[in-house]
Amino acid sequence: MKNKKIFILIVLLLIILIVISFFIHLYIIDKNRMENGEEVMFSTWGNSNYVANTTSQSIAIEFQTVNRVYTVISNLNNMTNESGEYNYYVIEQFQMDNPTVIRLNKKHGELKENTNYEFELYGAKELLDDTKDLSNIFNSCQILSIQETDKVGLDI
Repeated sequence: MKNKKIFILIVLLLIILIVISFFIHLYIIDKNRMENGEEVMFSTWGNSNYVANTTSQSIAIEFQTVNRVYTVISNLNNMTNESGEYNYYVIEQFQMDNPTVIRLNKKHGELKENTNYEFELYGAKELLDDTKDLSNIFNSCQILSIQETDKVGLDI
């Protein structure tokens, strides 16, 4: 009886060792595939997108400076008692039906209602090419200068 228990214990230990070695083998296969930049087979071993020993790929973003004319439709500072470092305006671009509220640092001065201003903007070309999303442009681009102008829309 005692020999039977020892035999069962040895068989169980062998089964456990075989299962452990199987999982170690699967891990080594996936590790080698990850290091070679290949897709892993068993995908539960950490980051399946990991690629070792490769050079980093940079994405080139082209920046540019553009001049755009916008009309200040409304000065929202008259409606609010904000005394922070920003002024708020509703602006619109020539022939575009998209009035947009923008926030400008007070260092740019006070803008007058119903007046055209030429904004010199610096930012990502892709962003500046999307002329319909004024809010995103003014939140993401640097304003280099703002000048009152008689120009209208495409006169730039």
